[in-house]
Amino acid sequence: MNAKPLPREVEHTISTYRPQLPAQHWNTVAHFTRTVVTAARPANRPIALKMLNLVSRLAVWAWQTAGVDLTIASVMRQSVIDRFVTDVHRHSNASTRSRAATVLAHVSAVVTGDERPVTKVKYAESLGAPYLPSDEAWLRGWPDKQSTAGRRRNAHGVLGLCRGAGLTRHEVELVRVSDVHLSDATPHALVRGARPRIAPINPAWANHLELVMATAGAAGDFLLAPASTAARRSLMSEITSRLDAHGPRPHRLRSTWIVEWLQLAPAPYVLTIAGLSTFQAFDRHLPYVTFGLPTEAGEQ
Repeated sequence: MNAKPLPREVEHTISTYRPQLPAQHWNTVAHFTRTVVTAARPANRPIALKMLNLVSRLAVWAWQTAGVDLTIASVMRQSVIDRFVTDVHRHSNASTRSRAATVLAHVSAVVTGDERPVTKVKYAESLGAPYLPSDEAWLRGWPDKQSTAGRRRNAHGVLGLCRGAGLTRHEVELVRVSDVHLSDATPHALVRGARPRIAPINPAWANHLELVMATAGAAGDFLLAPASTAARRSLMSEITSRLDAHGPRPHRLRSTWIVEWLQLAPAPYVLTIAGLSTFQAFDRHLPYVTFGLPTEAGEQ
C-alpha cells in the first residue's frame, strides 16, 4: 500500500529549504538531506524545519569532519549521531543536546526501518568522553584537510601534544621548540604553566610531532606560533574550530590519553604525568577504564 502523500506545505518546505551554510556545503548535502527528511515523513512544517536543520548539519559534519559516506546506512547510525551531537552541540545545554539527539534518533528509526536505537551517551556528561578507536582515522586525517602548510603543521602539533602527550589547550599554547624531545629513549614533552611536569609522548602519535619539529625554528620559539613573542590564548581555537576543517576537541584528546594511561600504569603515576592534583579528577574517566573505551560493536 502506498504511503499517504505528505502535506503540501511540508513538501514545499523540504523542496525550498536553504540553510545558513556555505553554498558548496549545501550543494553537497542537499539531495541527501531532502531525501532523508522526506522519508522521515514530518507531520507539519515546524517538524520538517527542525528535521531539515538537524539532518543538514549532521550531513555536513559526517561528510566534512567525520569522513562518513553520505548514505542513509552510514550517516543515520546512532554511533554517528552520538558523535555529532557531542561535538557540534558541545556548548549547548543538556536539554538542547538531548532534543537534537531525540529528533535524529526518530529520523534514523523511520528511514532505516529499524527499531529506534538506544544511545550509549549521557549528553549532559559526554563532553569529556574519550574518542573511540574508530575515530583514529579521521583524527589522523584532519591535518590534511587544512588549507595551508602552516595550518597543517599546527594541526599535526595539536594531535601530537594533546593526543600524544595529554596536554591541555593552554599548555599547548606555551610549548617551545626546546620542550619537545623525540630522540630520547622515552619521547616526552616538558610542560610549562601552572603544573610543570614531564609528559611522556605516545610513540604511536609521535610522528605528528616529528613533522612539526622538521620545520621548527629556534629553541626558544613557540612551537605552534613561531612568530609570536607571547603565548596566544586564541591559538587553539584558531586551529581546531575552523569552519572549513572542523577539528577534534583538545580536552577529548587529552581524555583519550588519560584513559589510555590508566589502562597501562598505576593511578599515582598517571596523576603525576597528567598534572592532576587529586584522584577525584579521574572520576569521569574511570567508567571508560573499567569497561574499556566505548566501541561501536553490534551497531549496524
